[in-house]
Amino acid sequence: MSTQSNELVSRIAGGSGQQNATTDQITMNLQQVSDAIDASSRGSEEAATAAHPLSAFSENLRDIAGRFRAAWRRAGERCRPLQYK
Repeated sequence: MSTQSNELVSRIAGGSGQQNATTDQITMNLQQVSDAIDASSRGSEEAATAAHPLSAFSENLRDIAGRFRAAWRRAGERCRPLQYK
């Protein structure tokens, strides 16, 4: 084999090694992105689970407030303030 052929084979081997290193880096980065997506998904599921009781509490509070307003209106109709002349 000539010197030129050896040089060409050496360059091709070097380029192939660089491509492998780049491919490994891309694979590692994609795995990190996948892990971040999984963590975000778990966080979203936990937030949804935590929001359910809060929603029920909110509905209960709205019901109590509505009953309080209705009672306040009824009391206001019976207890009008005295008007001074």
